[in-house]
Amino acid sequence: MALNLHVADTLGIDRDSYADVIAAAEAISVSNESIASSFKNVLDLFIRTGNIFKTSIFRMRNSIKVSELEKYVNDHTLIVKSADNLNYFDVQDLPADIPFGMKGKYLPNVEMLHDILKSLDAVAMINVALKSFTKIREQYLRNEDITAEVNNLYDTLNVKRGMLDKAAKDIDAVFTKTNRTAKFKDVFGSMDEFRSTKTKTIEAEQYLENAKELSDRCQQLCGTITDITALKDAQMSTGVKHQMAESAMLVARICDTYGTCSLHLMSISHNLTLIYNTLYTVVK
Repeated sequence: MALNLHVADTLGIDRDSYADVIAAAEAISVSNESIASSFKNVLDLFIRTGNIFKTSIFRMRNSIKVSELEKYVNDHTLIVKSADNLNYFDVQDLPADIPFGMKGKYLPNVEMLHDILKSLDAVAMINVALKSFTKIREQYLRNEDITAEVNNLYDTLNVKRGMLDKAAKDIDAVFTKTNRTAKFKDVFGSMDEFRSTKTKTIEAEQYLENAKELSDRCQQLCGTITDITALKDAQMSTGVKHQMAESAMLVARICDTYGTCSLHLMSISHNLTLIYNTLYTVVK
């Protein structure tokens, strides 16, 4: 259930503060007091997570209108064409740049990130959460029963739980804290695989185009959740409080996973441009 802390490390964010969201979720117990406290803590930490995503991921993506690799391919057609047509045996022992801590070969890792970003359906999920939390706030202020809306939101987001758990494990298994050096043959099995990696990376980065919309939705959702946490003397059942806290956690995890995958994908994109430069030395 733990959030991936790579985002915090990469952006220089305090890991302890970022990790509090894990403890807050795990603190949910059978007592009403614990659930109420954890409910507010999870939502408060979600706001911080949302702000991290909103400012940092969007800022990086907004500075690059297309992916770094796509821009490189468009601006350096001669280098790319020449490198793509090289004989594998002529380049297999050349040094290959890789993202810090990345294990294995490029292509399966890019495919993994692509599949996670696709499965997240982050824009749709955060739009659902924003609409539902807004309705919950309005219903509560009108003294209406919020149970059905809370249950519907939880059921919708909880579908992503298994995928989020698997994504966290898969990402941690590939992107470690142990750096390594690699040769071209260590990360690409053939020139076809190298070319496919380029194509798949550019394809995967289409999902980063959602950064601005997600940033805007995060800002709106943070405001709505702030309003909810400010409600006084909420007469909610234990189950309702629990599901609202879990729903907030799931949205935070979706944003966190999107941010983590985005950072890894941008790092891969950057390193592939460096590899192209290295390969071109063989051509010249």
